Amino acid sequence: MSLVDGSLSSNRPFGQNFGAYAADYKKGRKGYPDELFSYLQERVFDKNCEVLDVGCGTGIGTRGLAAKFRHVKGIDADARMIEQAQSEKSTISFTATPCQTLPFKARQFGLITGFQSFNWIINTEENEKQAMKEIKRILKPGGYLAIVDTLKGGGSSNATKKIWDKYIPKENPHKEPEQDMKKILKKYRFQDVQEHHFSGKQTRTLDEALSHFRSISRWALIPDEDKPKALAEYKKSIEDMIAEQKAQGGDGVHFTRESHFYVISGKKPQRSNKPDPNGLRKEYNLRSKASIGE
Repeated sequence: MSLVDGSLSSNRPFGQNFGAYAADYKKGRKGYPDELFSYLQERVFDKNCEVLDVGCGTGIGTRGLAAKFRHVKGIDADARMIEQAQSEKSTISFTATPCQTLPFKARQFGLITGFQSFNWIINTEENEKQAMKEIKRILKPGGYLAIVDTLKGGGSSNATKKIWDKYIPKENPHKEPEQDMKKILKKYRFQDVQEHHFSGKQTRTLDEALSHFRSISRWALIPDEDKPKALAEYKKSIEDMIAEQKAQGGDGVHFTRESHFYVISGKKPQRSNKPDPNGLRKEYNLRSKASIGE
């Protein structure tokens, strides 16, 4: 396998071809701090509730959820990701389906999560509207939506950033979507919106680091003719890091780097039991459901 295997080979739009790197995702992506999953468990209070991980990819975050909750499902729009997720034995049910058309019952889940995927799920106005409508439909009143991602600079080294700046064309029409997730949750009337940060150490070999590099969405923005040079520069930076850590007592095979994550979560409102003699709430709810989904 050459260093640059896994380059884009289909005509899918940018941001919709992550399955081309499914093997790299599985090999190079690492898990999340256990404290993060404990926090989600405490936030929901119900270990027996059903949990859905949207944009689950190869199931990295999903398996972390399964260690805390008994009933976990994962969905991803790309069947190649689901195939990789299913290759590892677990009690998790994985399904290939987009978040905009979910095959689940209304008010089925007590927790819905998105690990480093939600910005792609809601990457257009229409996708956002349809995905949030479906999420609110299948989420129980009082249930939580939790969005997990890396803090800016929380997973990339300075060497990595230099490579992106050097090889991604400035005039490239594709942009990685950036949304204010707190505003998104409040826009769709989630309550008790909170943000918490978590840190953890991730250890990789050189080969795992190269797979991780190729799994990052910005890799697809580097022109094919520049990919070998970019990957060679990244490989050299990791070799230097392994050597530096070996001099400090490392094993000369692995290197360790700290990563930082945020969780932004909010609660779907409980239905009100207060009297509504004029039927105003019913009229409001009908309008609300038509616009954003309940």
